Amino acid sequence: MKTIDLYVCEVCGKESRVLATMEEHEEMCKKEQALKIKREKTYKKELEYFCSQLDLDNIQDVINDYVGKMFDDHFDNITINVYYNENASNTHCAPIGGVENWHRKPDLPKGYPGFVGRIKGTYSKKGKTLSTYSGSFGMNYAIPVHTGTGGGGGNTWEYDVTLFLSDFDKLTSRVARMLLELA
Repeated sequence: MKTIDLYVCEVCGKESRVLATMEEHEEMCKKEQALKIKREKTYKKELEYFCSQLDLDNIQDVINDYVGKMFDDHFDNITINVYYNENASNTHCAPIGGVENWHRKPDLPKGYPGFVGRIKGTYSKKGKTLSTYSGSFGMNYAIPVHTGTGGGGGNTWEYDVTLFLSDFDKLTSRVARMLLELA
C-alpha cells in the first residue's frame, strides 16, 4: 500500500500533494482572510466616505480610493456615460433606504431621481480575471454603485449603472446646480 503525503490549507481546507504549492496557497489565503476581516470592520465608514465623495468628474479616483482600501487593488481607464433621469427605475435596485419595485406595484415608488447609463473599465488584479474578483464580481459589492446588465472578461468590464441621487451628496448638489442654471 502506498502512503501519500497530503498538505491541507489551515484557512480554507484546500488539499495539495505539493508542499511548495500549498505554502504559496496558504500565504495568499491568509492575506485574503485578513483583508476580509478588515473589509468587515471598515465597510460602513468607507461606504459613507465613498457616497460623500463620488461625482461624475472624479469617479475613477473615488472608486480606486475605495477599492484600494477595501480590496488592496485598483481599476484602470474607468469611464462613465450617464444621463439624468428624474425617475430612474427601481425594478432591480433602489437607493439606500429605498424599496425595489420589481412588480411595479401601484402603492410603491416606481423610480427615484438619479443618473442612468454605462460604466466600464479595465481590471488588473494579478492572477485573477474580472469574473473571479470578490466572488462573482457583482460590482454592487466591489464598488458601491448599482450595476445591471453587463460583464467582463480578460481584463475589461462594462455594466449598466444607476447612481441614485439620495445615495451621493455631490451628485445631489450637481443636479441642484443644473436645475438652477435652467431656471
